Amino acid sequence: MLARRILDRLGSLRVLNPSHLELVKAGQRRAWDEGDFSRFATLLVQASETLAEELDLRAGQLVLDIAAGSGNTALACARRNCRVVASDYVLSLLRRALARSLAERLEFTVIAADAERLPFREAAFDVVVSTFGVMFAPDQQRAAAELLRVCRPGGRIGLTTFPPDGFAAELFLTTARSAPPPRGVKPVVRWGMEEGLRSLFGADAHLRTDRRTLMIRFTSFAHWVAFLRDHFGPVRAIFDQLPSNRHGRLEAGLMEHIERFNVSGDRTVVAPVDYMQVIVER
Repeated sequence: MLARRILDRLGSLRVLNPSHLELVKAGQRRAWDEGDFSRFATLLVQASETLAEELDLRAGQLVLDIAAGSGNTALACARRNCRVVASDYVLSLLRRALARSLAERLEFTVIAADAERLPFREAAFDVVVSTFGVMFAPDQQRAAAELLRVCRPGGRIGLTTFPPDGFAAELFLTTARSAPPPRGVKPVVRWGMEEGLRSLFGADAHLRTDRRTLMIRFTSFAHWVAFLRDHFGPVRAIFDQLPSNRHGRLEAGLMEHIERFNVSGDRTVVAPVDYMQVIVER
């Protein structure tokens, strides 16, 4: 019941027409370009490394990382001697991914690409991955279809997503009180539910899902909120759009949220962030 209430509050299931979805996507692109998501993404490195291991990659396999951001998962796959293509529609993030690959002396190719319109032929990749990325595509069905299209028969699709309960879902609710999500865009957490995944990949899809946990650690509640505001583009964009007299309410909501999940036993932050690891056999 909790999961259903969260889904209902996060967004409508009515689908908008393609032109409206393109406007939504343009707004998303601007938001992800705000702040410094590569700094925020350091919190998520463990999920990329774990996914790469669970996929049982083979050296030499051709891997596509969709919505690669600043390159966490592309780097994880490159460390395992795969041939990697990192794609994203935010150029600043791809530049950061390339800089990280050069710093770590791990080679991969970066290509600007929309997850809903991938510029690759059918069955081009042995493995397709996306960590906390493709789930934000406004046209979820089309994005899932692209994942399937570019993965070869017998290949694997590996994803990390957020379930409809827990830290991330409630954070989305907190920010939605100040900036409601666009009408008609299906909730991101649909990718973190068995029912949602079946609707995206087909009822007969061979799915393996595991609920896992990341821990985030900060010196104080205020440190976490400032970090979120400075580095997580979607939250920074909300603050930029709100009049200054409404900033305090959002900050208070974020403080209440982190306090509710904090398990440190003191005023530092140690908070569990549950996520779903999904592997689809093509």
